[in-house]
Amino acid sequence: MTKGLMVMIKELTVPELPEYVEEIAALHLASFDDKRTMRQLCDDLLKYSEIQGFRCLVSVRGNAVNGFLFGYTSSPEQFYRGLIDQFISVENQEILNGSFEVVSLAVKQGDRQNGIGTKLLQALTAEPGRYYLTSDVHDVRANAFYYKNDWQLITSNLNLHPNIAPKNLYYKQTAHV
Repeated sequence: MTKGLMVMIKELTVPELPEYVEEIAALHLASFDDKRTMRQLCDDLLKYSEIQGFRCLVSVRGNAVNGFLFGYTSSPEQFYRGLIDQFISVENQEILNGSFEVVSLAVKQGDRQNGIGTKLLQALTAEPGRYYLTSDVHDVRANAFYYKNDWQLITSNLNLHPNIAPKNLYYKQTAHV
């Protein structure tokens, strides 16, 4: 970790989310090829917080968010999960049922490769449970990051939708599940 980079990982409660939503949305939009406007993404984040099992963790340095992770409990009725289920085995569908889906994880450009993403994942998976996420097949840095953090690749090259880049599906289970 870079000297002097002092961060705090904080899990937000749903009532705290509005205080951070614009910073999270701005960081998400700076990190991903997402066509939503800032207002649309803020509204979507607030809607996500109404889904069962929603969790949002932020990394804060000083008074600014420099990393985040959010998601919720997965179910086959959800749109993105329905896309995934078309391409995986029934056994893997069962594994994903009730797992926590990491919807988005990002670290501010200048703060990357300082352990912040790892700390966010560790804070999430500190609780016993099942977790999954997808990453772009061609995002070498992200895929190496998940491998380094002991996430298991379930399947690769998922072509979920013509407007979505091919994905890798990763899974992690922590003790006592």
